[in-house]
Amino acid sequence: MRNFTFIPAFVVFVLLSAFNLSFLSSFPDDSTTVQNIEFKIPEDALKIEKIIGDRPIKISLYLSPNEKEYSERILSCIEHTFHFLESNLSLNSFDEFYVYSSSLGLTLPQDKTANSVLVDIDLFIPDRNFAFERGLSAKICERYIANNFGRDNPYWVVKGIPYYLASRIVQDTYGSSSKVFQFVRYVPVYGMLLQHYNEIPIIYTVGSFEEPIGTACLETYYNSNKIGSINDDPVLLPDENSIFINGVIKPELMFLTLEKIVGKENLLNAFSKFLIIEPDSAVAEVFWNSLQENSSYDLSTFKENFFYTNQTFDDKIISLKQTGEFKYDVLVERLGSKSIDQDVVLITENDTLWQKWNSSNNWKTFSFITKDKVIAAEIDPYRKNYFDINFTNNSYTIEPRYGASLSIAVRWYFWIQNALMIIGSIG
Repeated sequence: MRNFTFIPAFVVFVLLSAFNLSFLSSFPDDSTTVQNIEFKIPEDALKIEKIIGDRPIKISLYLSPNEKEYSERILSCIEHTFHFLESNLSLNSFDEFYVYSSSLGLTLPQDKTANSVLVDIDLFIPDRNFAFERGLSAKICERYIANNFGRDNPYWVVKGIPYYLASRIVQDTYGSSSKVFQFVRYVPVYGMLLQHYNEIPIIYTVGSFEEPIGTACLETYYNSNKIGSINDDPVLLPDENSIFINGVIKPELMFLTLEKIVGKENLLNAFSKFLIIEPDSAVAEVFWNSLQENSSYDLSTFKENFFYTNQTFDDKIISLKQTGEFKYDVLVERLGSKSIDQDVVLITENDTLWQKWNSSNNWKTFSFITKDKVIAAEIDPYRKNYFDINFTNNSYTIEPRYGASLSIAVRWYFWIQNALMIIGSIG
């Protein structure tokens, strides 16, 4: 008769705890995570592999059969993203990277798949709209930064920086995206005083127009920018929407503003230095110190107004008048609580005259002398401050201009007429 040794349940529990219960998990450890995921992939799924980069990275792409036509577009985005990251940040990269289509029904555990992302093919819309590329690039950037900096860090680092980098990558790689058949509310038309109601332009377009970088997140910012600041602890914010805005939307707008003030190269260099420093309790100050090292611009006021507190920015031109034979006065007003140093320009048919608005006054009159015909005046012509909540009041023409509005209106009515004819012919 055999002798059996009985181990008390408590001892079994202690032994399992010592091994972190790893062998009971669907994803035992980082080295076998990918194999476990691959085991769940449908048999008819497509697997496409490609080696990219000077420091080779093996890309494995998994799609459903009907998504094969998108493979080149996905691989191109992956390759451009890694090229940008390795060229500009020079941090530790991956040897292998896996991209899975969400249509395969997989779930990637965030703590086990540092080198894998899910891509939603439903994001595919016209080629010149790069929403898909921004989304995929942002996910890759998240993994890249987490691979170097870790995930247990401020939301503006693990989410905000990746989303800014994704927008910059898409802009540098593909150019400005296009919007088709949209209601123009937030994209400014430079040098024109638009017909508007409550300062919202009432213009429609039935064609396409280019979206400046950062425009994709402006609508969210405009609709809900009152609660919290970028540096706020997400735990203290009231809901997921405010966490997203302060952790993703506002950081992206802040970085886009910073790159126009200190330069894109200096900003990316600051990221490289910041992300390789051992994080401590003063993560934010490490970043600002890294950025200040590369810039002659005093960032102390900027970080206080844009990062540590939640301020409102809105600069407006009140009037443009000829007050002498060759003299023109531009009256500007600060409607928001704060602002940054701004350019005020007078646009003539032959030249553009510049002055600086760095006064703390809420309004100021700028006088310009010119013999040329004056067309318009404008604040912040290069759109440095992405936090301005109303770009449409930044410009003012000396004479009303209705040509563009009428042109677009004619196109709109033409589209309506054709749509009604199509609908009327059905049945």
